[in-house]
Order: sequence, then structure tokens, then C-alpha cells
Amino acid sequence: NQWPLEIPNFKQLMSEYHEMLTDLGERIVYKLLTVLDTNKDEMYYFKKIMTNSTGILRLLHYSGEPSQEGVVMGAGQHTDYGLVTILSIDEQQQSQMGDGLQILTEKGKWMPVSPAHRNQFVINIGDMLQYLTANHFKSTHHRVILGCSTSDGQCLTNDRYSIPFFF
Repeated sequence: NQWPLEIPNFKQLMSEYHEMLTDLGERIVYKLLTVLDTNKDEMYYFKKIMTNSTGILRLLHYSGEPSQEGVVMGAGQHTDYGLVTILSIDEQQQSQMGDGLQILTEKGKWMPVSPAHRNQFVINIGDMLQYLTANHFKSTHHRVILGCSTSDGQCLTNDRYSIPFFF
């Protein structure tokens, strides 16, 4: 990686955060597996998968583009490829207008996501966990909508920043 020199200790902080989220990702997956009454052999298999796993910490900036649905998309509908995605949501950015992270419900409706309390993570189930648990856990279909204020008929978007961890 190329690390910005303008931010003191940035590499160290991001490395420590990555390590913490890797540990959290493993603990989340183990907890989910206990719900399935996973036996010793299956747990060993999952432990082997997660040993030396590649977790990806991304620093995202959404500037937004208008979509056909009349909303400004930061990221269109998708699922994540890994076991789980760990995301901290900034309460300042999650507005009452429903912009920000949204999930697709089983009834096909988009629902805004916000944690119940400060300093909590939102966890998305990924495609790999859905596959490895034979569809017991379903991958989360989600998107990011940007807030929009109009001025003279033009949509002005609010930039958003996000730091998802794909485990």
C-alpha cells in the first residue's frame, strides 16, 4: 500500500484497526456457526478457511450519480463476496430521509439501516457464508443512497465516507 505521509501514524492506526476487525470477523463467524450446531469437523474446516484469511479494509468516498430511480446512488444494489462485512455507520451521515446504507427486505422494499446505539457495527452476511452454510444465512442485498438537496432544479449531493471491512 501507499501510505499518506501527511497523516501521522496513519499506517499504524489502519493496521491496528485491520487486525482488530479480523479478530472481530472470526468471532462473529464462530458465533453464527454455533447457531447451526456445527460439529468439531465443520468448525475445524471453517477455522482452516479463516487462518491467514484476507480481510480487506477499504476507505470509500461516495460522490454520487443520479440513477433511473430518481435517487442519487453512491453504490447500486449488490451483495458482498466474503463471509461477513463489518461496517461502522456515522450517525451524522445517516439522515432521517433514509439516505445512506439500505437493505432489501424479503418483501422487496428498501429499508434504511442504522445501528440501535452509538459505536455499534452493522454486519452484512456475504456470499461465501451463504454458500458455505447451504443458504442457511442469506447474503445481504444492499445499496448506498446519497442525500440530495435541490437548488434551482439541480440535485446537490452530500458526499459520504465509509470504511467497510470485508472478511
